[in-house]
Amino acid sequence: MTAIGIPMGFEYSISAIGAIIMQDAINRLGSNIMAAQSAADKIRQLFTLPMESVGAAMATYQAQNFSAKNAKRIKQGISNGVMIQIIYSVAAFVIINLTKTSLVTAVLGTGSMQTVTKANEYLTIISFFFPVHGLLMIFRNTLQGWGHSLYAIVSGFGELLGRSIGSLFALGAAGYTAICYSNPLAWAISLVYCVIMTWKLFKQDKDGLAI
Repeated sequence: MTAIGIPMGFEYSISAIGAIIMQDAINRLGSNIMAAQSAADKIRQLFTLPMESVGAAMATYQAQNFSAKNAKRIKQGISNGVMIQIIYSVAAFVIINLTKTSLVTAVLGTGSMQTVTKANEYLTIISFFFPVHGLLMIFRNTLQGWGHSLYAIVSGFGELLGRSIGSLFALGAAGYTAICYSNPLAWAISLVYCVIMTWKLFKQDKDGLAI
């Protein structure tokens, strides 16, 4: 438990450093942007937490079937997990884009219309990339379940890189739009790495399950 839990916590800490860097960039864009992003990200978390719970379940599922050396169920678990996340992401995207103004005003109150508009922009962009976040939870936690915590830690550096890049662009001409794309970029970099490592381990193992 310690061997898996500590690296998992370390990976989240690395990701959090990227969030701190991004917050510094947001702070420099003014109080309206700070309020808009803060409110929108709280709403985003409301919708992405279930994806993270599915990811945690995937880690347990993959660990059990890895120990049982059941390659068929391991592959089925990845397939089913991907499907669950995609279906949920589509539903979340629809709900957010039908109710985003009401959700934002529930958090912010009836304040500046500019702030509400910026929060809506953030939610529209980030909800489009929910499938990327959902798939990251599946593949990262698959690697965790197989006992490859180091790979999950490296994926955390991918998120740090993505948010750092977004923050740099936010301080330039891209401004707030770069902030809206920072988390999706972080997710995408980490997802590509986790998919490559999962595929590589499967290819090397050839169902012998010494993964």
